[in-house]
Amino acid sequence: MVRKILLFATFGLSVFFMWFFEKSYFQARKLMDQISPNNSFESFSIDVFEFIQPIGWGLTGILILSGLYLIFFKTRSQESITGCIAWLKKQFKRLPKDFAHLWDAYRPHKAGILYLIAVLIIMLAAILFRILFLNYPMRYDESYTVVVFAMRPWLNLISDYSLPNNHIFHTVLVKIAMILFGSAPRSVRMPAFISGILCVPAGYLLARQLYGRKPALMSAGLIAALPMLISYSTNARGYSQYILFSLVLFSLAIYLSKHANLVGWGLFVLTGAAGFYTVPFMLFPFGAVCLWILGSALFGETRQAYAGFGRLLKYLISAGLMTGLLTMLVYLPVILIGTGFNSLVGNPFVTPLSYSDLWVSMGEQIQSTWMNWNYDLPLAIQIVLAVGVCLSLLFHARISRVKVPLPIVLATWIVGLLVLLRRNPLDRIWLFLMPFWLIWACGGFLMPLNLLRLHLKRLQTGLVVGSLIITAYWSFQRVHTYFPGWQADPGKVELASEYLSQNLIPGDAIAVIFPYDAPYWYYLKQFGVKDEYMHQINLEQHERVFAVVTEGEHDSPVHVLQSQGLLPEDYQIDEASMEYRINDQEIYLFHHR
Repeated sequence: MVRKILLFATFGLSVFFMWFFEKSYFQARKLMDQISPNNSFESFSIDVFEFIQPIGWGLTGILILSGLYLIFFKTRSQESITGCIAWLKKQFKRLPKDFAHLWDAYRPHKAGILYLIAVLIIMLAAILFRILFLNYPMRYDESYTVVVFAMRPWLNLISDYSLPNNHIFHTVLVKIAMILFGSAPRSVRMPAFISGILCVPAGYLLARQLYGRKPALMSAGLIAALPMLISYSTNARGYSQYILFSLVLFSLAIYLSKHANLVGWGLFVLTGAAGFYTVPFMLFPFGAVCLWILGSALFGETRQAYAGFGRLLKYLISAGLMTGLLTMLVYLPVILIGTGFNSLVGNPFVTPLSYSDLWVSMGEQIQSTWMNWNYDLPLAIQIVLAVGVCLSLLFHARISRVKVPLPIVLATWIVGLLVLLRRNPLDRIWLFLMPFWLIWACGGFLMPLNLLRLHLKRLQTGLVVGSLIITAYWSFQRVHTYFPGWQADPGKVELASEYLSQNLIPGDAIAVIFPYDAPYWYYLKQFGVKDEYMHQINLEQHERVFAVVTEGEHDSPVHVLQSQGLLPEDYQIDEASMEYRINDQEIYLFHHR
């Protein structure tokens, strides 16, 4: 039966490929346009067709040869199929046992029940540290994500990578959240919020594998309270998912270096593919974790689980190929009917730099990264964290439970990949390292007590509890600083949008430019303003135009009109009046001559 299905599939696909690739480009383009969400498959150029055509004929030849093998070598092919099925059955029989072993390694045990309670309390604190920020005024990138991608039909959402702003997997979750809970800021930020909260237990598990329970508990507390992690957890972008997937990957890698667990490898593949579907630069943590596994194998850390290096390599290569294949599958709508493969790998944001520009940019981005990571952190805490990281690296062999230092591998891979690709080293690439920085700092912070090898459990516990109390107090003070009344007030763009929504009449237009255009699009939609008031206003005449000017940005009402393609001479510029002002937002009203 299986052989017949394979025979039908091979010849069926070969006939389809022959039918498609024997057509001219214009005939093929017409067919592709019909399945495109916009009825125009612009990325399917003649160059693309000429590139994939020989590949298609090659696949056709392979399929035909496979079908002929199934026909003329019936006994041998049947034996091969039977052997593959038997191997697959054997692997499936492993799954329940491997799942039980994986669960036993990560589940709470009786000896750690107090730590479980502590982690749950820290997660609750993390929610309290973040919950008011869910209603913080919408930023540019997240507004753009919601309006331009999440509010569009499903097929457009999953096939459009015209800008890397669309973190597709995260945008899918945002759209689901909007369907379930509406489009308010707290709703569209819910996927990022949940991922940010889950970073607490994920960070705890990774730190426990590296240094033990007490440093892990302190790490969880810092992950819950670090200002930049709070910011990314309440920003409707895919970055908190990127951080979460990176933590899970490295935690699984440590487990898999000691256990040849099929379920664990399956989760490794799914986590990696989910990360790539969120942001393509998941290549940085994924490549680093694969390099770390290889390093651990070379140092003999995988010998007990895999016997030899070759067996470990088979698992790792298989996992890498399956992750790549799954990633290609989820991006097929982009490649086949959307903005095309080049939009994934050739957009302007990944254009290679010259080496001289790369070094300059790298220095600038390292400074920017340091400032972002330490945003809102007292200088004393910055120093303690930096010293802790240095101590964890210097005394790695004595305090860590793994042989190969993660900081060395991560730095080697990231710098090597940046140099190889000559990509602009934007700080978003390595922001996944923020919780790792905190974990290393906590491991180093408790290093002196670990090295004394004395019964100082009470002192260690006291230091951990004291640190968590100080962190919690400081975090609540920080929230109170941003929200003195313990509630989020409307932002300036929201208030200005409310004014506009109340004063618009049919035929009006709104002129607003970067970097406030996307937030205005979002809030105006929240107040029920239709798209025709905001987009492509240069295509029609309008009796009145509201121009939004940002004070201090060297903008002027005339410049705003010109930026939207409107001719100032068509409007009564001398008679324009400022109708509304909130903070640095000024709204001018122009009448058509």
